[in-house]
Amino acid sequence: MNRFKYLFFMMLAIMFCSVPSALAIEYTYTSFDVPGLGGGGSPTGINNAGHIVVTSYGAEGGGFLKVGDTITPMSPPNSTGFVNAAGISNNGTVVGNYSSGIYTYFDGSYYVIGSYEIGASDINNSGVIVGARSSDDRGGYINPNGTWGLLNLPGAVRDVAFGINDSGWICGSYLDEYGKNFGYIKKGDDLIKVGYPGKNNTRFFGINNAGQVVGTYNDDGELHSFVYDSVGFSPILYPGTYSTSTEAFDINDLGQVVGIYNDGTGLHGFVATPVPLPGSLLLLGTGLLGLRAYRRRWLRKK
Repeated sequence: MNRFKYLFFMMLAIMFCSVPSALAIEYTYTSFDVPGLGGGGSPTGINNAGHIVVTSYGAEGGGFLKVGDTITPMSPPNSTGFVNAAGISNNGTVVGNYSSGIYTYFDGSYYVIGSYEIGASDINNSGVIVGARSSDDRGGYINPNGTWGLLNLPGAVRDVAFGINDSGWICGSYLDEYGKNFGYIKKGDDLIKVGYPGKNNTRFFGINNAGQVVGTYNDDGELHSFVYDSVGFSPILYPGTYSTSTEAFDINDLGQVVGIYNDGTGLHGFVATPVPLPGSLLLLGTGLLGLRAYRRRWLRKK
């Protein structure tokens, strides 16, 4: 075996030893709070500008828009009772639910969409809203022109819709006739069902324009959160907490994840930001470039 082939196979060995440990995305975490969140609720959306919507159930709770350090309570016209904030698009439109039905909020102005059989869970840049009918957990959509319908996913007993991206891909929770729960992604007429390997009760809550989703799975009664993409699953866990104390609910195109954690004093919001390219992949890429340069020199000598 000549020297180049030897080095090539050595590099392959390094690749297969190094890459698996780098497949899981690593994150840095920052914490935040809004009124009433300690008593229950969750952040429900994050857009590419880092704007966050939150619904909280404690004292002074309700729906909120968080832009930097500025927190704006959602208060659509003629609202009585509880108001939530369900999702936010990349252009900054908030969608939520209140006593008069569904509302949107953009740049200081409210628009009342009205009552439908489904409640809102998310909205995309085209103004398409997704959600679910509470009476039977059937997912649905509302178009900007007011037409609406149910997803009616094939084989599903329940098919709640939680998230939608700007391509119209919808993600959510799919229960089959055997009682097994999957996360799903609906791309036009294509339906992808995903279950966390060896576990039950997988749910997808948010999807970005790259097709990455965030969700949870159940492990013997304990919830665990993750990001799922074409590579696989990456865990989401706020540092210093138990896995069941962290839940992830949405992801933007920067890969930032928003969710909640419980540190024993109550619930808090968090944003998880991906760490730049893992060192082992960087090492692998550098090694392959070096190997290519070595091969060129070797060929010139021949």
